[in-house]
Amino acid sequence: MLRTENTEKGKGWATRRTKDNAVRFDAGGPRERTEPNRTHLKRRLVRDLAIYVCIGIVVVTSAVGIAVYQARHNLEPGLPLKWLGFGGATAVVFGYSVRSFRRFWKSVYFWTVLGATFVIHVAIGILAVSRSPTVPLVYFAFLPPIELPLIHASVKKLVASLDRD
Repeated sequence: MLRTENTEKGKGWATRRTKDNAVRFDAGGPRERTEPNRTHLKRRLVRDLAIYVCIGIVVVTSAVGIAVYQARHNLEPGLPLKWLGFGGATAVVFGYSVRSFRRFWKSVYFWTVLGATFVIHVAIGILAVSRSPTVPLVYFAFLPPIELPLIHASVKKLVASLDRD
């Protein structure tokens, strides 16, 4: 139930009863949107399409770059699956980490801690992957579920401790 009073030129107050029968006051009046703005939806659609196109360009450019590199260095044709697996696992782990810590995006501490964990992850990964001639791709399916909670716990703890200072 919503009652609005004294709303001349958009100014005034409104009371709103919630499910638990609490009364809330809103100085700007009711701000409920019944239907999303069409221009906002179009903008979001165009943005998402641009992101997908950029991702596609990166994938195609990477594939062409690998092919050119292999041709110039007389390497046998084929994809370096161990490196693609490592790159995919890294993208999954850090993509989910960035997404789940959205509230810390404005924090310099968050990006510093996440960047440090990324450097450590890449350094250990390069050492491990480069030393073995083949790495079964199934390893990259089991590592992210193990690594993701570790990174989440360390980022959460470090950002919380640095944010208190």
